[in-house]
Amino acid sequence: MWFSALQITIVGMGITFFFLVFLVLAVNLLSVVTLKFFPEKPAVPEQPVVNDNFVAAVVAAIASRN
Repeated sequence: MWFSALQITIVGMGITFFFLVFLVLAVNLLSVVTLKFFPEKPAVPEQPVVNDNFVAAVVAAIASRN
């Protein structure tokens, strides 16, 4: 009785362990294949648009206050 319960427990835990190992390997392989065929493009930061006339007007306004 106890031997059969222990045997079923060990078999169940072994199957679960090997399935989880297989799942981790499959996800890692899928990640490698995906990155090989669809590489991530580096993000290019957007340069802010600077209006030189506006900057000059702000500087002139600040300078005229003094």
